[in-house]
Amino acid sequence: MNLAWDDALWAAAALSVDPSGLRGIWLRAPHGPVRDRWLAELTRLHPTLRRLPGHADSERLLGGLDLGATLNAGRAIYQPGLLLQTTPTILLLPMAERLPDDTAAILGQVLDQGQVTLGSSGVSKDTFIGVAALDEALEDEPPLAGGLQERLGIWLDLRHLGRAGGESEETRFVMDALAELDMSALRAHALQMPVSDAQLSAMCQTAMALGVDSLRAPMAAIKLAKIMAALRGNDEVEDEDLGRAARLV
Repeated sequence: MNLAWDDALWAAAALSVDPSGLRGIWLRAPHGPVRDRWLAELTRLHPTLRRLPGHADSERLLGGLDLGATLNAGRAIYQPGLLLQTTPTILLLPMAERLPDDTAAILGQVLDQGQVTLGSSGVSKDTFIGVAALDEALEDEPPLAGGLQERLGIWLDLRHLGRAGGESEETRFVMDALAELDMSALRAHALQMPVSDAQLSAMCQTAMALGVDSLRAPMAAIKLAKIMAALRGNDEVEDEDLGRAARLV
């Protein structure tokens, strides 16, 4: 079995189930057949995937005053930006390593809060987005901004994966079945999944042993493990789910 590709498919499956809960994925991979195959799998599972231009300004991201509608209505009318999505949506961010610092800061804040403030109106609305940040940086080039890295629940490095394919039979079964399943029901099931104190402690100790000093990582790993268990049709998190989540966070 090709474990790296197997994990990559589970990452795509989990992200398609709960984009906003996981907040997204930092995908380190050059443009090529492996990344194209992974994106094709993600798009098949989550057809509402939308492209997020890295050069978009704050008004296009957050929304702003719709001048024509405002003049017609005689009151302020705000047009929503790309970051306001009322249903679970994955925003695809190509060349994420070149993302301007101010745009990365806006994305990080929205992902943290789960809300978008419409322009200067002060009105905030819930949003349900996860970001698929495609990082093509070479070994000697700076990667995606660190603040945004930390907020993305899944980290997937395919830079040294020579080929796609070779996943386990269970993984292929889950991937094929998932396109026909109710994503909202899977999300709800995962949210209600119990996690024992021992499992929480083990994940935190693993993070500490790896030198991870942020609580975001173990929290994301637990959330991811619960989604993995739900994808396998289980009612409780098992060691297999915890191990796979730890590899992907």
